Amino acid sequence: VFLAWYGDASRPWQVKVGVGVDVTTSVQESICDKNTVRASKTHFGDPCPWISKKLIVLAKAARAEEQFCPGIVVSIYRQSGALEAANVPNDFASLRRIICDKRMIKDHTKLAYHRALLGVRAGRASGRSIRWQPFCEAGDLCPCCHSDFDWMSTARSRKQRPLSMTNCRSCGLVTCIGCATFRQALPEIGIIDPARICDSCAWGGSSKKNDDALASMELAFQSAAAQGRGG
Repeated sequence: VFLAWYGDASRPWQVKVGVGVDVTTSVQESICDKNTVRASKTHFGDPCPWISKKLIVLAKAARAEEQFCPGIVVSIYRQSGALEAANVPNDFASLRRIICDKRMIKDHTKLAYHRALLGVRAGRASGRSIRWQPFCEAGDLCPCCHSDFDWMSTARSRKQRPLSMTNCRSCGLVTCIGCATFRQALPEIGIIDPARICDSCAWGGSSKKNDDALASMELAFQSAAAQGRGG
C-alpha cells in the first residue's frame, strides 16, 4: 500500500479538516491476509460527520499468472482476399491483442467459423492465388474510372486516401471504393462468399469467357443465315 485516504466521497484525496484524512498507516496495519480492509469510523475516525465517505487506496498490484486458451488454437486470416488457416501456439503474439472491428462479433459466431473453414478448404483446393497490388504501388488514379481514389470523399488527405481504396478480389488491382461495388463469389480462386470485384472484372469478365461468348455469337449468326437461305 503506497497511499490511503478516507473522507468526503465528492472531494477525493483532499487532506483537510472536515474533508478527509491520510490513513495510509492505519490501512497497512489493518489489512488482512486476503488483502482486504474494512472501512469504518471505528478504524479511521469520522473526518466529515453526516457526509458519505469513501476509502481510496493506492497499491501495487501483484503479478498475476497469465492465462491462455487450452488445446489447439486455429488462427483464420485473410491473404490476398482468400481465407487461410494455421495451427498456432496458445501464446501466439498476434492473439494477445484484440483489434476492435465492426465485423468482430459477426465473425466469431459458430456459423461464421464453419463458413470460414469451408472457405479455407476451397482456397486450398483451387490451387490458384491472386497477387494483390499494394496500396503504395497504386499510383495516383483509379485504373477503372481514372479519377483520384478519394473522389467520393469530401475531405481529402493522406489519411483519407487509403480509406477510399480497395483491392479487387478477382484481379487484385487497387481501385476506388466507387468502382468496386459489385460483389461476386469466385470459387475458382477459393472465395465462396460474394466479395468485392472491380467494374472492369464485373463487366468484362475473363478473356476465356469473352472468347466463348464471341464463338457462340458467330455460330448463332451462321445458324440464322442458314435458316434464311432455307426459307
